[in-house]
Amino acid sequence: MSRDKSFEWRMEGMTTSYMIVATAKQEGRDPVDALRQEIRYRKRSGVNVPTMTKKEMEQAEHDMQVFTIHTILAVALMILWEEHNFRHAALNRFAKRFNVYADALLSGSINWEDILDCLREECDIYLDKEEFFRDTRK
Repeated sequence: MSRDKSFEWRMEGMTTSYMIVATAKQEGRDPVDALRQEIRYRKRSGVNVPTMTKKEMEQAEHDMQVFTIHTILAVALMILWEEHNFRHAALNRFAKRFNVYADALLSGSINWEDILDCLREECDIYLDKEEFFRDTRK
């Protein structure tokens, strides 16, 4: 890494740290605690964008989750329409029910494990994330 790039990254990090401290002070929060929370969040999430604060990253994460759920719904509706001849009313019922589960996931009232456990116990369907990723890389 060139010296210029290293310097640029350090300056971006310092600027972001300053923004975090200044925002915390304006909001009446402890600036050191705000930095500590920021560092903890970046370690936990594995995301480290020097110019984005925790709040901005959380918003980006939420936007990605909503986009992903919207994409999955669109794909599911296409399959139900093409392969199973679902029509307008049935597709709308499915979409409404899908959104109930999506909202519950986004709000944290249920999680992926809850859904996977239910599918295993009630439907004898086993969805193994690691196996899925292994199969899609071939």
